[in-house]
Amino acid sequence: MPDNPMDPFVDINLEKMSNNLLMYIRKELDQKSIDYQELPTRLTGGYETLICRFQLSGVDKNLSKPLVIRLFPERVNGERIIKESEIQNALSKQDYPVPAVYITCMDKNVLGGVFFIMDFCGGHTLMDSGLSNEQMFGILGNLHARMHEVDIEFIEKRCAEIGADINMLKYEFILEEYRTHISSNFPWMNKAADWLLENRPKDPESLSICHGDFHPMNVLYDDGKVQAVLDWSGFMIGDPAMDVALTEFLLSIPIQLLFPELNPPQVKEVYLKAYRQTKPLDERNIAYYYAFKSITALAEGINGHILFGQPEIIQLLLTSIYDVTGVNIEVSF
Repeated sequence: MPDNPMDPFVDINLEKMSNNLLMYIRKELDQKSIDYQELPTRLTGGYETLICRFQLSGVDKNLSKPLVIRLFPERVNGERIIKESEIQNALSKQDYPVPAVYITCMDKNVLGGVFFIMDFCGGHTLMDSGLSNEQMFGILGNLHARMHEVDIEFIEKRCAEIGADINMLKYEFILEEYRTHISSNFPWMNKAADWLLENRPKDPESLSICHGDFHPMNVLYDDGKVQAVLDWSGFMIGDPAMDVALTEFLLSIPIQLLFPELNPPQVKEVYLKAYRQTKPLDERNIAYYYAFKSITALAEGINGHILFGQPEIIQLLLTSIYDVTGVNIEVSF
């Protein structure tokens, strides 16, 4: 993976963070004898979070294995990591490769941001795996289609167990939240948000688990197989075409800045071909959800998202929004 000049943790004091983490774990588990068997070491992967591998001594069997801490920037709230850890634990009990989560912390005073601790999964991201583009994006398409075939009944059951409203994970609720957010903070984007409401397609009869940020940097690969799918913060229940559109967006716009050596139309074609070979794809709603992602990414960029706030990306987003919706947005900071 290339160096990331947009890293929000580039100046972090890893030694201080490690000491604070150990003190927190001792207090959380009420065991003063816990220590590091392996000090936290930063891992590559992700463009928004700090990811470190470490190992503990003086703990039970589950926590004695190699672990990972995923630390979020200060602006991320605790609700996000609760949603992410719940879906990972639910999927880890199914036949889908995700790491289980053991500890979540919503107190930003501990490390400067919310975080959780989960299983370490070996390997490299697909982008760092040494695979050809044909292999890499073929695996991505197949893995995505498999996700969309997982029965959502266990998610409904888990929501009932913890008293959560599953409707809050569906697109209709998320769209209303974005509409309110845009109206309050970015009124110059109202026409685009109105377009999303007025043109919203009907949901298919069967909804699917949607990752929301499915790309090669969120897939770990080793020894000829996928080890884990990471970063479930954008998890939703919805139309599979929505999730495919979000991945197409990532393989079209951000990829131009992050991996300029790749050919977006070519890698998208490989990804879609592999997806269709595993699962039929109703593509009628893809353009709509592509516009949804472009609009919400623009709002995130103006609001401080490191990648989507880059001038080159903002211009690409404005063009993308106009091409699908016909709405010409004039950015106002």
